[in-house]
Amino acid sequence: MKKTFGIRFGRIVLNVLRPFVFLLYPYKIIGREKLPKDERPLVVCCNHISMFDPILLMLAFRQPIYFMAKESLFKNKLLGAILKSWFGVFPVNRGKGDTSAINKAFSIIESGSALGIFPEGTRSKDGNLGPAKSGTALIIAKMQADMRPCAVIAKNGKVKMFRRTTLVIGDTVTPEELHLTGEKPDIRHASRSIMSIIGSMIEEHRV
Repeated sequence: MKKTFGIRFGRIVLNVLRPFVFLLYPYKIIGREKLPKDERPLVVCCNHISMFDPILLMLAFRQPIYFMAKESLFKNKLLGAILKSWFGVFPVNRGKGDTSAINKAFSIIESGSALGIFPEGTRSKDGNLGPAKSGTALIIAKMQADMRPCAVIAKNGKVKMFRRTTLVIGDTVTPEELHLTGEKPDIRHASRSIMSIIGSMIEEHRV
């Protein structure tokens, strides 16, 4: 997706705020060297334990990540405008087959950009992983995009000020590895596999 002035400005804002964010929410990034230097189409999949998660992902990745976010965040017009124009966040009406959001996701990947999705569809209240919604696997299958698993890890599954949060960036997973190629992609298998990969990353680096 072509970077607009707003998206470029948003990246500048993130970099300016980076030391202040680190002061309030100290973080460690593991696996950043795995990220390619060039921008390429992929789906970034991560567990979701706090509102800090997308900020941490945007700080970690070299290329902009365009996130789906629940529609209620856009009820505040000023906040909605900032999310859309500066950070490329777009609304999705969860649980109602939002075709406009799905089409937006397709166009992001098709343009060679990174789409950010929290496969569980909502934040975990206790830090434990929930099952993935089928939408993530469907998007990967449709676009034949690579998947980049990530795991946000915090003590007791709670991100808190002045306590370190860890972001682990995993290896690229192809549609073939998720059984999402051919005429009958295995959506159930892929959904389980995505969460299994993220779960393994959390166990390996658990605080």
